[in-house]
Amino acid sequence: MKRKMFRKLMSASLATMMVAGLAGCGNTTKSTAPASSGAVTPAGSTPASSTAKVEKYTAKKDANGNVYDLGGITVKVYSWFDDGNPTDAYGEARKEWREWVQKTYNFKFEFDTTHGWGGTSDDFTNYVSTGGDDNYYIFAMAHRSDLTSFMNNNLMYDISQLDCVNFSDHMYTKNPCNELFTKGNSRYVLCPFVPEPRTGIFFNKKLLEQTTGMKADEIYDLQKNNEWTWAKLEEILKKIQANGDTDGDGATDIYGICSNTGTWVTTCVYSNGGSWFDKKDGKIVCTAQDPKTIEGFEFAKRIMESDYWYPQPKDSNWDYFFAAFKDEQKFVFLPEDAYNITGNNRFSKAAETPCELDLGFVMFPMGPQSKGYTNKTSENIYAIPSCYDKDKAWKIAFAFNEIMSEIPGFEDYNTHMSTYEAGAHDSRTVDETVTRMSSEGTCIDYSILVPGVDIGKDLQWFAKDKSVSALIEATLTKWQTAVDDANK
Repeated sequence: MKRKMFRKLMSASLATMMVAGLAGCGNTTKSTAPASSGAVTPAGSTPASSTAKVEKYTAKKDANGNVYDLGGITVKVYSWFDDGNPTDAYGEARKEWREWVQKTYNFKFEFDTTHGWGGTSDDFTNYVSTGGDDNYYIFAMAHRSDLTSFMNNNLMYDISQLDCVNFSDHMYTKNPCNELFTKGNSRYVLCPFVPEPRTGIFFNKKLLEQTTGMKADEIYDLQKNNEWTWAKLEEILKKIQANGDTDGDGATDIYGICSNTGTWVTTCVYSNGGSWFDKKDGKIVCTAQDPKTIEGFEFAKRIMESDYWYPQPKDSNWDYFFAAFKDEQKFVFLPEDAYNITGNNRFSKAAETPCELDLGFVMFPMGPQSKGYTNKTSENIYAIPSCYDKDKAWKIAFAFNEIMSEIPGFEDYNTHMSTYEAGAHDSRTVDETVTRMSSEGTCIDYSILVPGVDIGKDLQWFAKDKSVSALIEATLTKWQTAVDDANK
């Protein structure tokens, strides 16, 4: 496996790897820093002209040939999280790199993590509207619709104006979220991450075997061989339903599938190559009437209205399916996000209250119009307050770009791997599913750029007596008006 080979590489001498990977690292930048950026070599570092020793990394220099100097500032990520402290070879290399970067360019970098998940967005608004302060902040914010408002109201700095960030670098091109918050040639966010694995399908191995005779490896093999499709899923659901009466009383005891309505419908649409909205020639367009979108919606609706779907108990909460899947074990397949097996989350094997289930996890099956699996990703993004002047914004962007840069020798390292290893119930979840979700089929949902659109309320919480075409037709006028407003 690629991952096993990668682990062997990691066990090799770190120093050897780092030196070997530096051929293209730290080239002189094409542009210059703002006039106020210093040009002195930081104290304690080796001058570029020195031949006393060979430097491991190559420092970036301004147009005059001087190493950039940020003047001893402290750049803070205003966030509810930090980016972790990996204890593997990558973590050691990253620590060394970040220490060198801060020393070389004369700045400090800190995470201010005293804030709540949603609080950073509110704090960002307040910070910009009051004109900021003497701090050098870059804000980490969740992927939410208020980011669109921040962009449209010019609260986020236009990073395209800062020549220290090159959006054609691999650290940015690998994640399409960098393309999301843009207007014309202007760019407003930074997202230097490998795409996060999102919605796949968890499955209960014991119930799967009990109702179909299938082993978990058979599901993984279908995925591996690109045979994991809607048709194959429905074939398995039929077997589950045929054997779901486990006590012979005539009532179904084990169902095939259940999920959050919105998650299920939208993922079906995207897994067939469809979408609700797209961006063409810089303009947002509504794609709800695309045949691939309609086919995905119709498949979702048909499965939800079938006997395969575990029905919501009377007077239960909207999230009834979590307890029904984990505690009551009422159905086999649960489409949900991969983060549920990280940290102390609900399906993590390493949680403080361990999940007693034996779960598998695969990507969402392909629809008939899709050429491969999809991963509709959303990420935490970073934005610089627009209340800063260009010199301050440039220094923050330069520091962030260097700190978050791909580590020489580890350019293709998947930073998500260690996050999922502890909570996954089997190795194939990480080696195959998480690996593929981070590297292929990544797509983004442009509906976040259309204020006033509520896909759940407008479409997904549909009345059963309406057809998909009728539902879409009824909402098109509203959506088109919202698109026109967004494009203004």
